Amino acid sequence: MADIETTSERAPTMADVARAAGVSTAAVSYFLSGRTDLLKRVGPEARERISEAIASLGYVQNKTARHLRRQRTERICVLLPQLGIPFADKMAQDIYRAAQKRGYTTVVTTGKSAGTWRRVLQEVEAGLADGVIADAEPFSEEVIRELFAPLIRANRPCLVLHPTARIEDVSVVAHDRVGALRQALQHVVDQGHRHIAYVANPSDPTPSARVDLVRAFAAEHADRLDPPTILGGGHSRSTGVEVARDILALTPRPTLVLVESDFSAVAMVHEFQRAGLAVPGDIAVIGCGNAEEGAFSNPRLTTIGPFNVSLTEETDHLIDMIERRPNAAPRRFLVPWRLYLRESG
Repeated sequence: MADIETTSERAPTMADVARAAGVSTAAVSYFLSGRTDLLKRVGPEARERISEAIASLGYVQNKTARHLRRQRTERICVLLPQLGIPFADKMAQDIYRAAQKRGYTTVVTTGKSAGTWRRVLQEVEAGLADGVIADAEPFSEEVIRELFAPLIRANRPCLVLHPTARIEDVSVVAHDRVGALRQALQHVVDQGHRHIAYVANPSDPTPSARVDLVRAFAAEHADRLDPPTILGGGHSRSTGVEVARDILALTPRPTLVLVESDFSAVAMVHEFQRAGLAVPGDIAVIGCGNAEEGAFSNPRLTTIGPFNVSLTEETDHLIDMIERRPNAAPRRFLVPWRLYLRESG
């Protein structure tokens, strides 16, 4: 690598890095912005020289100037109902890694009410981020349209996770939780369970596609299933324990519990066992999310979950829309879910 002289009066520039590494300034720019697709021609040796030149020269990228020049923040807002559950945490980490490869950062925020989401999206519209990835499952399609309309008008690309929404000018990732839940309910009937409980995420169970399905499925199979007990509190380990105690006090006691979180389901299994019940002999438990914790619990947790929880392709797609790449347009992604039969249910 060629040597280059710098003085304390002048900070090293991108051109200095290019000369030191023996590459073009454009190659350095691609390297710094994470555009690895455009660096294939220079080869891994040149990429290594660029990295060494940056380190040896102490080059610091002027991101503020670049953002002004490109009129982008190179930041994605990740909006989630909550953190601390496996699906949300994995999603936030996955988006961050995918964004970082493209030279972007993420800002993660949470909120459960439409009012909170509205305030966050107003910040994005004002320039907090170039686009949004949001887990919008708790909201109806009508509410989603209203929330995201200002961003659509402002040309801020949006990608929402929702099982059924179809919204013009918004990309949608549809996780088929409802289809997998139907699989689980059919398994419940086939196993001969009659008294079941369904534990939804909210502390106060509100109407949702999954709760509606549980009720409708029980009505369809009324000769084999009693009307289900619907409870809230499946959103954390501590509330899961509280709900487990409530279930133990029910008469008749359910012989199977479906829970909208693997973490809560595992906590409930432990609480049932502390009460002297055998799982699944006395009471069976089925979770949701296919979290790693469930695969190593005792007994191992039967659950529903996606084949693949990676959002790399979807994050790349959003960035392509932000950068107005050719053929980058809103689209729909379908993520299949299935029933993972293990020991607890």
